[in-house]
Amino acid sequence: MSNIHLSHYSKKTSKASGFLRPLQGRSPFQKATYWISQKIVDEIPPAPFSKGGRSRSKSIASQSPLSRQESFLWKSKNVNKRKVYASTIPPLEKGARGIWRNHQFSLASHLTCWITLALIICTTACSYDRERRGTSAPPKKEAAPAQEAAVEESPKSAYATSVYLENSGSMDGYVRGNTQFEDAIYRMLVDLNYWADTLSLNYINSQPIPYRQDISQFISDLEPQEFQQRGGNRGNSDLNKILAQVASQASRGEVSVLISDFIFSVKGGNTEELLNNQKISLYNTFRQQLAQSPFSTYIIKLSSEFTGSYYDKNDQPLSLDGVARPYYVWVMGPNNALQSLRQQINFSGLDGYQTSYLLSDGSASEPPFYTVLSNTLNTGSFRTDRDYASAEYVRGIEKVETGRRGETYQFSFTIAIDLASIPAEESYLTDPYNYQVEGYQLDSIIRVEQIERVHPRDQALIDGKASHVLVVSTKQTNYPDLSVSLLKQTPAWVVNTSSTSDTRILRSEEQQKQTFGLQYLVEGVEEAYEQVFNNQDTYFTAKVSVKK
Repeated sequence: MSNIHLSHYSKKTSKASGFLRPLQGRSPFQKATYWISQKIVDEIPPAPFSKGGRSRSKSIASQSPLSRQESFLWKSKNVNKRKVYASTIPPLEKGARGIWRNHQFSLASHLTCWITLALIICTTACSYDRERRGTSAPPKKEAAPAQEAAVEESPKSAYATSVYLENSGSMDGYVRGNTQFEDAIYRMLVDLNYWADTLSLNYINSQPIPYRQDISQFISDLEPQEFQQRGGNRGNSDLNKILAQVASQASRGEVSVLISDFIFSVKGGNTEELLNNQKISLYNTFRQQLAQSPFSTYIIKLSSEFTGSYYDKNDQPLSLDGVARPYYVWVMGPNNALQSLRQQINFSGLDGYQTSYLLSDGSASEPPFYTVLSNTLNTGSFRTDRDYASAEYVRGIEKVETGRRGETYQFSFTIAIDLASIPAEESYLTDPYNYQVEGYQLDSIIRVEQIERVHPRDQALIDGKASHVLVVSTKQTNYPDLSVSLLKQTPAWVVNTSSTSDTRILRSEEQQKQTFGLQYLVEGVEEAYEQVFNNQDTYFTAKVSVKK
């Protein structure tokens, strides 16, 4: 082994290399330790030590290949010698070979970086040289495109679609400045344009006013001044007349979209009587159109800031500044068209979306799948009544016993049911107000995936078949049969959003969130559907036999 001398840097760092000693009178092992340590110091570049004094030494130690004697000491079976050697040159990683593997990788990484840098410099130099000579590299032959699964756009529907935006004076407040109204309508129109066979844009008040430019310009023009320039009778729009014009297209097999605040215009007299007259008029309009050809109506409620004049039931202008006000989008068209539309356009994702309501055209549908769950969300116990059961469902139970829930004793059980095919919104399906239950109390309606734990036996029974569960209970001990029906009725949000007075809208937050006469408007359309489609008042009825 050749003699080794300290570098100029190691002399300046005597504190860091103070563990080195003279070799005289030392054992072979001590000499080997000195030589290895000396290699470490000689390899250190002229840069400050990092925290810990020897941390750089530890890194560089492994870059020096071990001599035969050093290897012997490192691989020695003498545990004490290995411990001394390890304390002299602590490895970066735990384990005898960790330090060596780590720095082999480190050297390879540095080498790769230098080679890559050299290639970049050469390539840049060659390119610069070609530019100076006025030449360029020969064109590369493009590689054949990889065979990847193309992301296909959903095919366009076969339905012509017309959009009507009411531009009466009451709508000015939604389009003053940048508003949620503009963002929501813009997004909806873009999605409609991808879905519809053809899309036409119109303003409407006393009559339709075609708009000949594209969607982006249509949105850019949404300002009160543009509404005024488009003309028509902006002072007092007849909502019944507007709906009649729009619904007539739906009865011809097209899709019509009406955007409005849907506020009835009534003046003086008995407000409720005037609203009821409007309701009958609208009932007559929809009954005539539905009799010609069935179609569905999808009512979407949204909200946006409103800055401008609000006209109350007495036609008095009241100034609102940035107040959140509801408005509505009504989509009318064939049942298949609206099914496709609701699947491909995420109306609930529109800015300011709140809720919706679907009035179906009366198309027949199969009764939903339902079954009793024997071991999930139940209080008490029961057995399956084989007379009302099959391999696919359980619709009868017997030998019922109460169980304890908190401080009281009661009996409750769960029915899993598939509501996916019901033409109603989730908010409607999960509202107990919309169910009629006989013999029991309806405690909750829960989506299957929201249940914390479904018993494996029950899971096997409902897997892929049920969307919701209904939990019913009773404190009685006679245990009658269960009958539960989902009613076709006006959603609670329609009732809560409607008002018969709006004269205090400046001070009343409740009136600011309401729409004058909305309930009368919706009920007029509902009654037309009920009359034309044989007064169907329920979506389904599920029955369970219960024996004590």
